[in-house]
Amino acid sequence: MQPRVLALLALSLGTLACDRGPWTRWDETLQLPSGVEASELPAPESPGARLEARYCSQCHGIPSPKMHGAADWEPILRRMVQRMGRSNRMGGMMGGRRGGWMPRGMHGAETPTTDERREILAYLQEHALDTMAASELPGAPSEDRARFGETCSQCHALPDPGQHTVQEWPSVVQRMKTHMEEYGLPVPAEDELAGILLYLRDHASSTEGAGLP
Repeated sequence: MQPRVLALLALSLGTLACDRGPWTRWDETLQLPSGVEASELPAPESPGARLEARYCSQCHGIPSPKMHGAADWEPILRRMVQRMGRSNRMGGMMGGRRGGWMPRGMHGAETPTTDERREILAYLQEHALDTMAASELPGAPSEDRARFGETCSQCHALPDPGQHTVQEWPSVVQRMKTHMEEYGLPVPAEDELAGILLYLRDHASSTEGAGLP
């Protein structure tokens, strides 16, 4: 292969690998978290939920809106739409489901219209993760509080501990652990996860949360 072609291939792969987070990052294994079922989305029968399920499931598992904060979804959606368009423009060069550079069904992916993009973005932002800065986290400084901040910020903005109840947080933490394992991110030891869960339950909501994280 000619040096110029090799250089172009390296540049393309480097560009694909530069994003961060379980729904935006690309790596050599092309492993992405499994996502949620369409029926598990908040307001699953709404136009926004239906459009998200339709377009996002072409390439990877359906991301819950609570995977990111409202401010994060606009650039993420823009990148995903660009990749759908890129898969159409580059066709066979991008490979298929079992090989090449695009994950799963992204080869020749259908691209949403401008109006559909607005609908998807509005839906994602309406049901987005309730976030806060590390300095705003409730409770006195502690190892558990700090570990929560370090662990959860690997993938998204820090969630407000008050958006879920004591009963909800264990399953949420377990799902996040699964996502980290699927994506090859550092997973805290069991005793550290127990400390994170204890911190979250200490500052949990007294009312039931809405939707999956």
